[in-house]
Parts: sequence; structure tokens; C-alpha cells
Amino acid sequence: MNMMDGKNTSASHSEVGGVFVPLSTPVTSAHARALAQDARAPSGANIKLPIPPRRPVSTWYNCTRRHSQRPARRVCYFLTLLLLSLAANVYSLPKHTYNHIYSSLNHIEPQKLHDTLQFLNSMVAWVGGLAARAGAVFLMSSRPDTQHANLTTYTINSMAAIDALQSTWYNVQSGIWDRKWWNSANVFTTLADFASIDVVAANALNIGGIMRNTFEQAQKEAITSLKLIDDTGLVTSSYTISMVGMEDAATEVATKLIARQFPGFINEFYDDEGWWALAIIRAFDVTRDQGYLDMAANIFDDMKTGGNTNCNGGIYWNKERKYVNAISNELYLSVAASLANRMPNRQAYLDIAAAQWVWFKASGMINERGTINDGLDGSCRNNGQNTWSYNQGVILGGLVELSKATGDANLLSDAAIIAKAAIKELSDDKGILHDTCELNCGADGEQFKGIFVRNLHYLHKAAPDAAYRKFILNNADSNWAQNRDEANKMGVNWAGPIQRVSGGTHSSALDTLIGAMAVV
Repeated sequence: MNMMDGKNTSASHSEVGGVFVPLSTPVTSAHARALAQDARAPSGANIKLPIPPRRPVSTWYNCTRRHSQRPARRVCYFLTLLLLSLAANVYSLPKHTYNHIYSSLNHIEPQKLHDTLQFLNSMVAWVGGLAARAGAVFLMSSRPDTQHANLTTYTINSMAAIDALQSTWYNVQSGIWDRKWWNSANVFTTLADFASIDVVAANALNIGGIMRNTFEQAQKEAITSLKLIDDTGLVTSSYTISMVGMEDAATEVATKLIARQFPGFINEFYDDEGWWALAIIRAFDVTRDQGYLDMAANIFDDMKTGGNTNCNGGIYWNKERKYVNAISNELYLSVAASLANRMPNRQAYLDIAAAQWVWFKASGMINERGTINDGLDGSCRNNGQNTWSYNQGVILGGLVELSKATGDANLLSDAAIIAKAAIKELSDDKGILHDTCELNCGADGEQFKGIFVRNLHYLHKAAPDAAYRKFILNNADSNWAQNRDEANKMGVNWAGPIQRVSGGTHSSALDTLIGAMAVV
């Protein structure tokens, strides 16, 4: 895509930033440097994201927890055990030292003191020696973790995928990816997540400028939307997007977020609004610009008008007020809890989020297997429609935020039940995620799987679990090895071979690469 004129052109060559990228190998650091020199961004809008200050950490923490490669951690553990053994030997004092000690303590019977010190000395030496031997056996028997890539590789591969995303599907004039509205909110969130993990790499790709451009330009869109839902709950969205107010663009201050009515962020569908609210909250997290957060609060105010449903809680899917579905209500919970953790008037948002979870948990949308169906029927009972992957995902992020706001760890346990049930139900025998529609998901369904992985990595960050880590890394590796073409674009079938490539499929798969960065 020529970023100066805002026209989409499909990349048909196997280059990233002017550097050839072999399909069978990960992108190298040289490729990353080329990406930095050729970052796709709006003309004249190179915005650097702030680099958060590093918190002081102990040498032990740096050694054992911050290393990206597990063999390095093993060395740290072994050295610690070795020091323990040395300490035990230091305290194995000769007898004349004991005599010197207890001679100064003549009020204690020498023989009893000697026997006690000898016993304690033997115990310390025995424990230290045992620990050192166990550490040696552990180190020698442990094989390096060669099954997955390391943080550097996942970061560079993510940069290559972002470059493909921007060069193929991003329209600078509209700020939208692949002419898809709610999907673009998810792409926005994905890029913000990348920035939250590696702000230096994000600045090399001008993620701050891309987010600002989308925020400014997408607000000016006049959106006519049509959504059709089939018997399985699969939605097909159609949007007519046209620019409005472009004559005023030159008069706006580029360094300040300006409050508007934002017709492009508020439309007939509460789920669309929720996606954009979450995206903009993530922009606030990496920029600390209050204008983003205020906008998310404005969107949430409109979402609240979807309440007073016939099911005694929750919100409707859209402003026709006929269908109470899972995704709109999960988004409502997630946005409310997220705002509770960031806005000064947190209690109002917290009350809504807490009540929303109580209602949702009792609504019947969570089935006997622990997964979530698409919504409720006219009698407010589970409609039995598909358990789409994104319905299993958004709730995880919402519960993570609610747990953070309340301090209630039981909410993370609730999330774990859903997450593990979804992994079991929606994965193949190799641990690769699938939706039932897979090759016929349309633009909406193609986005679903990445949303699950994104929120699973949020849950893993809050409550680490080896099963989550393995799942995320397996899907990231499969996408890069089996579901990528010569231009680093990824399709809908994460197990491969590559099929049905679009902005939605690519950005959804990108969520796995960024998730891998977060958990490796």
C-alpha cells in the first residue's frame, strides 16, 4: 500500500521492508532493522509512545523470571543451589571454633551446647549438599526448550506480520483496515497490545502514529451498517463507509484529542461500540492520554442505554432491543470493569461490572460443559447456538479486569473453568484452535479466534498456567510455520495449509504471535 495516497495495494512479493523473508525461517534482526526504516505510518504523524520506567527488581528476579529463555533460568537455579551448598560448608565449623564459642558462654553446659551445634551443623550441611546434588541432576537431565521460539524471534516475526498488515490492508485516509468496522477495533487493540509488551519495537513501527490516525480519521466516518445473523449465531456484517468532515481536518490540532459526537464509534450495535471502547482503553494504557479514556467512557454511556432487557439484566445486542446475546454482554462487563480500574469515579463502573457478572453467570448462557453459547432465546433460555471462540475469550479479559478491581481471586477461577473448557472443546488433537465455520466464517467469524487467544494471554498474565502458555505458543508456531505465505500474510486455518487470507484472518493470527511474546 502506498501510505501517502491511502490506496490499498496487495503485496505480491516476498519482501518485508525491502528485505526478502524466506518462508521457512523466522525473520532476522536485519529484517527488523529494515522494518524500522520502512515503518508503515500516516504521513507526518510519527508519534513516539512513552517508555514506562523500569521498576527496581532484585538480581534473583532478573535471573529467574525475566530471562526469556528457560535454559538461562536453569543456570540461575543451579547457581543458587550451589551457593546454598557453599553456605553449608562455611557453617561446617571445626571443633576448636565451637570450643571458642561455648567457652564464652560458660553458663551453658559445654557438652550440651557442643552436641546441639554439631546437630545443627550436620543438618545444614546435609540439606545444602542434597540441594546441590538435586540441582546438578536437574540441570544435567533438563533438555533445552527447543520446541518453541524465544522472545526475540516472536517479536521480530510480529513486526513482520504488522508490516504486512499495514502495507496490505490499512487505509490511511479512513483509518480502517480492510474496510471492516468492528474488526478494525480489534486490529487497533492488537497493535496496542504489541506496544504494551515492547514499546521500543512499537515506536520503530510508529504504532502510536497509526493509533492516533485511526482514532482521528475513524471518528469522521459515516457508517451505514447491516448485520444478519443465522441459525448458528454467526453474524454477517456489511458496512458502507464514507468520509465526512474532511474539509475540517486541516484545522484540527494534531497533538490533542478533540471531543466530538463520534458517529463512527457509536452506531446501532452495542457490540461494535464495546470493541471500540476496549480498543481505545488499550490506547490509553500505552499513551496515558486522558482523551482516549474519556472517549471510552462516552461510548460506555451509550452502551448503558441497551439495558432493561426482558431477561432481568444485561444489555441487548442492538438498538432494536430484540436479542440478548453473549458477546454484547461480555463486552459490557469488560468495558465497565476496565473503566473501574482507570477512571476516578470507579465505584459506579465497578457496581455495573459486578452486577453484570452475577447476572451473566446465572443467565444460562454458560452451558453444562463450561463453554458459552451465542445467546438467549425469546424465553431467556440458552438458545443452544454455537460456542464461538470469541464468546469464550472476551469474558476472560472481563473477569481479569473485574478481579483486579475487586481483589477477588475467585473470579480468576471462574475464568479458568471457561478457558480450559474452551481449549478442550475447540482445539484439534494438536492443540490448534478452530471455529466450526472455519472456511466459511465470513469477515466476522474470521476475527473470532484471535480474540480468544488475546484474552487468554491476559488471563495467563493474571493467573499463570502452563496449559495456557503451551496452547498460545503452539498456535503461534503453527501460524508462522503452516499458515503463512511468502509475503508473511496469514489465513483462517491456523493448522495450515494457508487458506482464505484477509485483513481479519491475518490480524487474528497476529494475536497469537503477540500472545506468544507475552507468555514465552
